[in-house]
Amino acid sequence: MLTILFLCAKVPYMFKLWKKVNLPTKITLIRMAMLPFIMLFYIAGVCLDVTFFTNWGKLIATILFVIAVGTDWLDGYIARKYNMVTNTGKLLDPVADKMLTMLGFILILADPIWYETWDRTMMMPSVPAFPFWFAVITVFVAFGRETITNSLRFIAAEKGIVIAADKLGKAKSLFQFIAITLYMLLAFNLNPFIQFVQDDTMWLDLWSYTCVFMMTAAAVLTVWSCVNYIQNYVKEVNAKGAGGDSGAVTKVAGGDAGAVNAKAVSTTKEESPNGKK
Repeated sequence: MLTILFLCAKVPYMFKLWKKVNLPTKITLIRMAMLPFIMLFYIAGVCLDVTFFTNWGKLIATILFVIAVGTDWLDGYIARKYNMVTNTGKLLDPVADKMLTMLGFILILADPIWYETWDRTMMMPSVPAFPFWFAVITVFVAFGRETITNSLRFIAAEKGIVIAADKLGKAKSLFQFIAITLYMLLAFNLNPFIQFVQDDTMWLDLWSYTCVFMMTAAAVLTVWSCVNYIQNYVKEVNAKGAGGDSGAVTKVAGGDAGAVNAKAVSTTKEESPNGKK
Protein backbone atom coordinates (compact mmCIF):
# COMPACT_ATOMS: atom_id res chain seq x y z
CA MET A 1 0.00 0.00 0.00
CA LEU A 2 2.81 2.39 0.89
CA THR A 3 4.54 1.55 -2.38
CA ILE A 4 1.39 2.44 -4.35
CA LEU A 5 1.04 5.73 -2.49
CA PHE A 6 4.70 6.53 -3.13
CA LEU A 7 4.35 5.85 -6.85
CA CYS A 8 1.21 7.96 -7.05
CA ALA A 9 3.04 10.85 -5.39
CA LYS A 10 5.83 10.55 -7.96
CA VAL A 11 3.53 10.61 -10.99
CA PRO A 12 3.84 14.40 -11.64
CA TYR A 13 7.64 14.18 -11.38
CA MET A 14 7.80 11.18 -13.71
CA PHE A 15 5.53 12.97 -16.19
CA LYS A 16 7.94 15.92 -16.27
CA LEU A 17 10.86 13.56 -16.92
CA TRP A 18 8.86 11.82 -19.65
CA LYS A 19 8.44 15.10 -21.53
CA LYS A 20 12.17 15.83 -21.36
CA VAL A 21 13.46 12.59 -22.93
CA ASN A 22 13.52 12.08 -26.70
CA LEU A 23 11.56 9.51 -28.72
CA PRO A 24 14.11 6.65 -28.72
CA THR A 25 14.47 6.87 -24.95
CA LYS A 26 10.68 6.86 -24.57
CA ILE A 27 10.53 3.67 -26.65
CA THR A 28 13.18 2.12 -24.40
CA LEU A 29 11.19 3.09 -21.30
CA ILE A 30 8.06 1.57 -22.84
CA ARG A 31 9.99 -1.67 -23.38
CA MET A 32 10.97 -1.71 -19.73
CA ALA A 33 7.37 -0.98 -18.70
CA MET A 34 6.17 -3.98 -20.75
CA LEU A 35 8.23 -6.45 -18.68
CA PRO A 36 5.80 -6.73 -15.73
CA PHE A 37 2.90 -7.37 -18.12
CA ILE A 38 4.82 -10.12 -19.93
CA MET A 39 5.53 -11.73 -16.59
CA LEU A 40 1.96 -11.24 -15.35
CA PHE A 41 0.23 -12.85 -18.35
CA TYR A 42 2.69 -15.75 -18.59
CA ILE A 43 2.53 -16.61 -14.89
CA ALA A 44 -1.24 -16.07 -14.80
CA GLY A 45 -1.54 -18.68 -17.54
CA VAL A 46 0.19 -21.13 -15.22
CA CYS A 47 -1.03 -20.22 -11.74
CA LEU A 48 -4.51 -18.70 -12.05
CA ASP A 49 -7.51 -20.95 -12.46
CA VAL A 50 -9.19 -18.49 -14.81
CA THR A 51 -10.23 -19.72 -18.24
CA PHE A 52 -9.09 -16.62 -20.11
CA PHE A 53 -5.59 -16.62 -18.59
CA THR A 54 -5.27 -20.40 -18.79
CA ASN A 55 -6.07 -20.42 -22.50
CA TRP A 56 -4.60 -17.16 -23.73
CA GLY A 57 -2.21 -15.84 -21.06
CA LYS A 58 0.93 -17.35 -22.57
CA LEU A 59 0.01 -16.23 -26.08
CA ILE A 60 -0.51 -12.64 -24.93
CA ALA A 61 2.80 -12.77 -23.05
CA THR A 62 4.53 -14.07 -26.18
CA ILE A 63 3.05 -11.31 -28.36
CA LEU A 64 4.18 -8.67 -25.86
CA PHE A 65 7.64 -10.25 -25.76
CA VAL A 66 7.95 -10.10 -29.56
CA ILE A 67 6.79 -6.46 -29.57
CA ALA A 68 9.36 -5.64 -26.89
CA VAL A 69 12.09 -7.27 -28.99
CA GLY A 70 10.93 -5.18 -31.96
CA THR A 71 11.23 -1.95 -29.97
CA ASP A 72 14.86 -2.86 -29.30
CA TRP A 73 15.55 -2.46 -33.01
CA LEU A 74 13.20 0.51 -33.43
CA ASP A 75 14.71 2.81 -30.79
CA GLY A 76 18.23 2.21 -32.09
CA TYR A 77 17.16 2.84 -35.69
CA ILE A 78 15.44 6.13 -34.85
CA ALA A 79 18.32 7.30 -32.66
CA ARG A 80 20.92 6.66 -35.37
CA LYS A 81 18.91 7.93 -38.34
CA TYR A 82 17.78 11.19 -36.75
CA ASN A 83 20.91 11.78 -34.67
CA MET A 84 19.05 11.41 -31.37
CA VAL A 85 21.69 9.35 -29.53
CA THR A 86 21.97 10.44 -25.88
CA ASN A 87 23.90 9.26 -22.84
CA THR A 88 20.60 8.36 -21.17
CA GLY A 89 19.67 6.17 -24.10
CA LYS A 90 23.11 4.54 -24.10
CA LEU A 91 22.59 3.68 -20.44
CA LEU A 92 18.97 2.50 -20.56
CA ASP A 93 18.98 0.53 -23.83
CA PRO A 94 21.38 -2.28 -22.78
CA VAL A 95 19.73 -2.44 -19.36
CA ALA A 96 16.30 -2.93 -20.97
CA ASP A 97 17.69 -5.59 -23.32
CA LYS A 98 19.26 -7.58 -20.49
CA MET A 99 16.11 -7.31 -18.37
CA LEU A 100 14.04 -8.63 -21.29
CA THR A 101 16.40 -11.54 -21.94
CA MET A 102 16.70 -12.48 -18.27
CA LEU A 103 12.92 -12.38 -17.88
CA GLY A 104 12.56 -14.84 -20.75
CA PHE A 105 15.05 -17.21 -19.14
CA ILE A 106 13.34 -16.92 -15.76
CA LEU A 107 10.00 -17.85 -17.36
CA ILE A 108 11.65 -20.92 -18.89
CA LEU A 109 12.90 -22.02 -15.49
CA ALA A 110 9.65 -21.15 -13.73
CA ASP A 111 7.49 -23.23 -16.08
CA PRO A 112 9.37 -26.22 -17.50
CA ILE A 113 7.23 -27.84 -20.19
CA TRP A 114 6.68 -31.39 -21.38
CA TYR A 115 4.58 -32.41 -24.27
CA GLU A 116 3.30 -35.87 -24.96
CA THR A 117 0.37 -36.70 -22.75
CA TRP A 118 -1.91 -34.50 -20.70
CA ASP A 119 -3.79 -35.52 -17.55
CA ARG A 120 -4.81 -31.98 -16.48
CA THR A 121 -2.14 -31.93 -13.75
CA MET A 122 1.10 -32.77 -15.55
CA MET A 123 2.53 -33.59 -18.92
CA MET A 124 4.59 -36.79 -18.77
CA PRO A 125 6.96 -37.16 -21.71
CA SER A 126 9.01 -39.87 -23.24
CA VAL A 127 11.03 -37.04 -24.79
CA PRO A 128 11.21 -33.65 -23.03
CA ALA A 129 10.29 -30.59 -25.04
CA PHE A 130 13.03 -28.67 -23.29
CA PRO A 131 15.25 -30.51 -20.76
CA PHE A 132 15.07 -28.68 -17.47
CA TRP A 133 18.71 -29.38 -16.62
CA PHE A 134 19.73 -27.85 -19.94
CA ALA A 135 17.62 -24.77 -19.25
CA VAL A 136 19.39 -24.32 -15.90
CA ILE A 137 22.83 -24.53 -17.56
CA THR A 138 21.80 -22.12 -20.32
CA VAL A 139 20.46 -19.56 -17.87
CA PHE A 140 23.56 -19.87 -15.69
CA VAL A 141 25.80 -19.27 -18.72
CA ALA A 142 23.75 -16.21 -19.72
CA PHE A 143 23.81 -14.71 -16.22
CA GLY A 144 27.52 -15.42 -15.90
CA ARG A 145 28.31 -13.76 -19.20
CA GLU A 146 26.37 -10.62 -18.32
CA THR A 147 28.02 -10.42 -14.90
CA ILE A 148 31.52 -10.67 -16.39
CA THR A 149 30.96 -8.24 -19.26
CA ASN A 150 29.21 -5.66 -17.08
CA SER A 151 32.03 -5.81 -14.52
CA LEU A 152 34.65 -5.34 -17.24
CA ARG A 153 32.62 -2.54 -18.83
CA PHE A 154 32.49 -0.72 -15.48
CA ILE A 155 36.24 -1.11 -14.91
CA ALA A 156 36.98 0.00 -18.47
CA ALA A 157 34.76 3.08 -18.07
CA GLU A 158 36.74 4.12 -15.00
CA LYS A 159 39.90 3.95 -17.12
CA GLY A 160 38.31 5.94 -19.92
CA ILE A 161 38.06 2.93 -22.23
CA VAL A 162 34.99 2.21 -24.34
CA ILE A 163 34.52 -1.36 -25.56
CA ALA A 164 32.06 -1.37 -28.45
CA ALA A 165 29.51 -4.13 -28.92
CA ASP A 166 30.59 -6.69 -31.48
CA LYS A 167 28.71 -8.89 -33.93
CA LEU A 168 29.02 -11.95 -31.68
CA GLY A 169 27.10 -10.22 -28.93
CA LYS A 170 24.35 -9.18 -31.34
CA ALA A 171 24.14 -12.71 -32.79
CA LYS A 172 23.92 -14.12 -29.27
CA SER A 173 21.02 -11.82 -28.42
CA LEU A 174 19.21 -12.71 -31.66
CA PHE A 175 19.46 -16.46 -31.00
CA GLN A 176 18.33 -15.96 -27.40
CA PHE A 177 15.26 -13.97 -28.44
CA ILE A 178 14.30 -16.52 -31.11
CA ALA A 179 14.76 -19.46 -28.72
CA ILE A 180 12.71 -17.82 -25.95
CA THR A 181 9.93 -16.89 -28.40
CA LEU A 182 9.74 -20.45 -29.80
CA TYR A 183 9.68 -21.84 -26.27
CA MET A 184 6.85 -19.54 -25.17
CA LEU A 185 4.82 -20.42 -28.27
CA LEU A 186 5.41 -24.12 -27.64
CA ALA A 187 4.25 -23.74 -24.05
CA PHE A 188 1.09 -22.03 -25.33
CA ASN A 189 0.47 -24.73 -27.93
CA LEU A 190 0.61 -27.48 -25.30
CA ASN A 191 -2.65 -26.29 -23.77
CA PRO A 192 -4.99 -29.22 -24.63
CA PHE A 193 -7.88 -26.85 -25.34
CA ILE A 194 -5.91 -24.66 -27.77
CA GLN A 195 -3.47 -26.95 -29.58
CA PHE A 196 -2.66 -25.92 -33.14
CA VAL A 197 -0.01 -28.60 -33.57
CA GLN A 198 -1.27 -31.90 -32.20
CA ASP A 199 0.64 -34.39 -30.07
CA ASP A 200 2.40 -37.37 -31.61
CA THR A 201 3.29 -35.50 -34.79
CA MET A 202 6.68 -34.91 -36.34
CA TRP A 203 5.95 -31.18 -36.42
CA LEU A 204 5.78 -31.00 -32.64
CA ASP A 205 9.03 -32.97 -32.39
CA LEU A 206 10.63 -30.63 -34.92
CA TRP A 207 9.38 -27.58 -33.02
CA SER A 208 10.70 -28.99 -29.76
CA TYR A 209 14.16 -29.78 -31.03
CA THR A 210 14.37 -26.47 -32.85
CA CYS A 211 13.98 -24.81 -29.45
CA VAL A 212 16.80 -26.94 -28.07
CA PHE A 213 19.01 -26.21 -31.09
CA MET A 214 18.46 -22.44 -30.93
CA MET A 215 19.15 -22.35 -27.20
CA THR A 216 22.28 -24.47 -27.69
CA ALA A 217 23.50 -22.07 -30.36
CA ALA A 218 22.73 -19.14 -28.05
CA ALA A 219 24.71 -20.77 -25.22
CA VAL A 220 27.71 -21.38 -27.50
CA LEU A 221 27.59 -17.80 -28.80
CA THR A 222 27.24 -16.56 -25.22
CA VAL A 223 30.47 -18.25 -24.15
CA TRP A 224 32.23 -17.26 -27.38
CA SER A 225 31.19 -13.61 -27.13
CA CYS A 226 32.25 -13.52 -23.46
CA VAL A 227 35.74 -14.79 -24.32
CA ASN A 228 35.93 -12.31 -27.21
CA TYR A 229 34.86 -9.47 -24.91
CA ILE A 230 37.58 -10.36 -22.40
CA GLN A 231 40.16 -10.42 -25.19
CA ASN A 232 39.01 -7.02 -26.45
CA TYR A 233 39.18 -5.64 -22.90
CA VAL A 234 42.75 -6.89 -22.40
CA LYS A 235 43.75 -5.54 -25.83
CA GLU A 236 42.30 -2.09 -25.12
CA VAL A 237 43.88 -1.91 -21.66
CA ASN A 238 47.28 -2.90 -23.04
CA ALA A 239 46.94 -0.43 -25.90
CA LYS A 240 46.03 2.38 -23.51
CA GLY A 241 48.95 1.47 -21.24
CA ALA A 242 51.39 1.40 -24.15
CA GLY A 243 50.01 4.67 -25.46
CA GLY A 244 50.38 6.29 -22.05
CA ASP A 245 53.99 5.12 -21.70
CA SER A 246 54.94 6.27 -25.20
CA GLY A 247 53.23 9.57 -24.54
CA ALA A 248 55.21 9.99 -21.35
CA VAL A 249 58.47 9.12 -23.16
CA THR A 250 57.64 11.56 -25.94
CA LYS A 251 56.89 14.28 -23.42
CA VAL A 252 60.13 13.71 -21.54
CA ALA A 253 62.14 13.47 -24.73
CA GLY A 254 60.54 16.61 -26.04
CA GLY A 255 61.33 18.41 -22.81
CA ASP A 256 64.97 17.30 -22.94
CA ALA A 257 65.23 18.35 -26.55
CA GLY A 258 63.77 21.71 -25.69
CA ALA A 259 66.26 22.13 -22.86
CA VAL A 260 69.13 21.21 -25.16
CA ASN A 261 67.96 23.66 -27.82
CA ALA A 262 67.56 26.41 -25.23
CA LYS A 263 71.07 25.78 -23.94
CA ALA A 264 72.48 25.82 -27.46
CA VAL A 265 70.79 29.14 -28.20
CA SER A 266 72.06 30.62 -24.95
CA THR A 267 75.63 29.53 -25.70
CA THR A 268 75.44 30.99 -29.19
CA LYS A 269 74.30 34.33 -27.81
CA GLU A 270 77.06 34.40 -25.23
CA GLU A 271 79.68 33.75 -27.93
CA SER A 272 78.26 36.34 -30.27
CA PRO A 273 80.83 39.07 -31.22
CA ASN A 274 78.27 41.75 -30.50
CA GLY A 275 78.10 40.59 -26.91
CA LYS A 276 74.28 40.49 -26.87
CA LYS A 277 72.51 37.99 -24.70
